[in-house]
Amino acid sequence: MGIFLWYGYEKPFVARAQAIVDAGFRAASLWWEEEEERTPLENLALLRQKGLEILHVHLPFSQEGRLWMTEDKRKIYEAKMIQWLEELHEGEVAKAVFHPWEKDEMEKKDLVLAGGLETFERILQRAEELGVTLAAENLWQDEVLFALLDHFPSLGLCLDTGHLGISGNWEKIKAYLPRVSALHLHDNKGVEDLHLIPGDGHLPLKKWLAGIPREVPYHLEITRFMSHFYAGMEEGEYLRRAKDSLERLKAEHEE
Repeated sequence: MGIFLWYGYEKPFVARAQAIVDAGFRAASLWWEEEEERTPLENLALLRQKGLEILHVHLPFSQEGRLWMTEDKRKIYEAKMIQWLEELHEGEVAKAVFHPWEKDEMEKKDLVLAGGLETFERILQRAEELGVTLAAENLWQDEVLFALLDHFPSLGLCLDTGHLGISGNWEKIKAYLPRVSALHLHDNKGVEDLHLIPGDGHLPLKKWLAGIPREVPYHLEITRFMSHFYAGMEEGEYLRRAKDSLERLKAEHEE
């Protein structure tokens, strides 16, 4: 069981890692980009020095690259993805989560679906050569996610429960639950993406998690600053509350 390293308290990288360890977590995930003038590979090493297992990393946004737009943007996207995959191979990271599209693509109706699939086939092939498992994350709209999952049987799904609460796509996404290879567990009230601790919102998490493979590690993607729910809560209490919620969810899944 693990937690995303950026959980909403303003502290240095190493101090956050230590707080996670002190709260009883033994695994974490991180955003794959520079932080505090260190490369992601250097920060990865710091987490491992703390004894934390790396469940997965979250690939960042591709700046100018886009998977579903024009050929020039697809080439930028492909080059950046392959660069990150090669870094993960160097760092012996086995799994990476990515957003299957970005906000400006969601707003377009003229996406180049065939070109995007062709580009992603090369990316996925390179990931498999490097021994990195890719998992596409469900967002607020999931048309291209379903296209990717249908087209590439080896592609995993990162089930983001908070995004599912916003999208209302349960009836469609439940068919893909056996493909879940990573989890972003958080709660909300079905309106805003609040990244609450599970149990502090209204989402039917027990129902949604019942169909995922039992071997998938439970992982929190909570962020304190996205709501006022935890205003004034001390960091240690927040993390202990988070860990308790994760343990309850896991126990319910194993019943």
